[in-house]
Amino acid sequence: MSRDKQQLKPFQLIATALEIGGLYRAADDERTPLTLMLHSSGGGAQSLAPLAKRLRVPGSIVIPDLCGYGSTRATTSSNDGALEQHLNVIEAVVQEYCHGDQPMVVIGHSMGGFLALLTALHRQVAAMVAIEPVAFSVLDPIADAAARAEDQAVVMGLHESIRSGDAEPGLARFIGYWGGSEWTELSEEARTALLPLTPQMGHETFAVANDTTAPEAYTKISSPVLLMQGADTRAPAQAVIHRLSELLSDVSAVTIERAGHMGPVRQPSVYAEQINAFIQRRV
Repeated sequence: MSRDKQQLKPFQLIATALEIGGLYRAADDERTPLTLMLHSSGGGAQSLAPLAKRLRVPGSIVIPDLCGYGSTRATTSSNDGALEQHLNVIEAVVQEYCHGDQPMVVIGHSMGGFLALLTALHRQVAAMVAIEPVAFSVLDPIADAAARAEDQAVVMGLHESIRSGDAEPGLARFIGYWGGSEWTELSEEARTALLPLTPQMGHETFAVANDTTAPEAYTKISSPVLLMQGADTRAPAQAVIHRLSELLSDVSAVTIERAGHMGPVRQPSVYAEQINAFIQRRV
């Protein structure tokens, strides 16, 4: 198969009752690592495609749409929460594309970075790149209270806006805070694409903001981790990076100048350079 990026055909696994879509670049040799990329809330697989095209990694790159994005849907009714459904997608993709003892590298941005950390708590990964992972449970309740409150205010604003029946004001505030662009600065096409995702984003951001994973759990991750942040990102993201740097056992941290939270989407070449160097050293 060609190593060029191809459209990943949706597939179904009876055990997980999921239909999954996204992007896939084929490998020449299944003995080379599988690279799994996980997108942010509101992003979808396509948001990481420019970064994926700039990665110089051996083997396959798989970028699934997480549950509620693209063609990925739970095909049976489930009481699983938003994060659990995303983790089900990840597990299904790993079962489908990671063969035997094939090593796996996980690269995640924002919510995807948090999911990458949760994945590493349950299965061995060869290496991980977590770009501003929103693992808010690591924050100190006193020292990081102001940073935590900033995110909580934005998330609850989104949640209440959805409940009121007028989601756009809450989404606009969320995008302005985390995206670094005012809602009115986005193209009509971008706004039209984001608005239908608002209920999904409301569920998952609320779950992320209220996650209770014990900070000590992250000390169990033994694989090498590259933590990345933009120099111009928000205080909650900076605080999470600081706390994770103290908790993870094999960690490197990189700050990208003149970048915000959406840096890997807007400046993929700069992020790819750092990721390529890390993977070449550690995998």
